[in-house]
Amino acid sequence: QKAKKRSGKNVKIIGSLPPLETSYRVDLILEEGLMAKYYQEISSILKNKVDIIICETMASSMEAKTALRAALNTDTETWISWTLQGTRHNTLPSGESLEEAYNAISPLEAEAYLVNCGGANLITEAIKTLSKLTNKPIGGYANSVFVDTNSNKTELELNPENSQKESRQIIDEKTYALEVSKWINNGASIVGGCCSTTPEHIKLIKELVK
Repeated sequence: QKAKKRSGKNVKIIGSLPPLETSYRVDLILEEGLMAKYYQEISSILKNKVDIIICETMASSMEAKTALRAALNTDTETWISWTLQGTRHNTLPSGESLEEAYNAISPLEAEAYLVNCGGANLITEAIKTLSKLTNKPIGGYANSVFVDTNSNKTELELNPENSQKESRQIIDEKTYALEVSKWINNGASIVGGCCSTTPEHIKLIKELVK
């Protein structure tokens, strides 16, 4: 709130419902009842203190639904963002496709649908998919890497974080911004940066949006 006041700009503050115990490993997440309890507690803290709540880096439909229900109960604008950590296009760490994940939570009606915390090239393909699934705002924020993908791989990745690390190529800010331009061209209206991005990434994205 202090930063917003100092900026003198009409910006929105976003609060986060993140993974609670671990990201990416669906076999290690909390059971649904306990997860719901914690998300409700965090949501109650955020209520009336933020403009938007984003349920982000969601690795499975169950995690996304539990967080989304808690956020929506605050009567605050709520966004949902799935992680694409791993090496497969349009695939959550749970093994669910992005379309399956969207269909599982679509009755709850989030105000925006995003993808985050994956290779920038994975976000590009996911934005194309989201644009076909909803008329609501869509977007993404990636890690500053490209990931070598294996579209023929069908088995569940037990540790998608490791597989992504082994397959990644670090990219610079300009390359990242060029990838973001593809997201915008495919319908994204919310863009930013996730792991390993810096203020310089955001500066170049802002110039791109202008």
